[in-house]
Amino acid sequence: MENKQNEDARRKTIFCVLTVARQIHGEYILIKTERAFTTQEKANELLYVLKAQYTKDGKAVPITVTTEHGEIACHCEIGVFEVDLEETQGE
Repeated sequence: MENKQNEDARRKTIFCVLTVARQIHGEYILIKTERAFTTQEKANELLYVLKAQYTKDGKAVPITVTTEHGEIACHCEIGVFEVDLEETQGE
């Protein structure tokens, strides 16, 4: 029982907000982890802020992304995904 409690104490769930930008005319796909939170509520707050920037009247608006090869027009999708974070001994 104590071993199970120790294992749970070293494991926690975090919620990562992810942006996926897909080039409108081309093949580039850019993925960016915006931030990670310990509560889903905080992650959802950021999700809605970013979603408002990337949509208008429920439709995706083109976003210009600067890359090492120049600027590209993209549509962005936002999501929150759940990750189990484990700490190992010595951390």
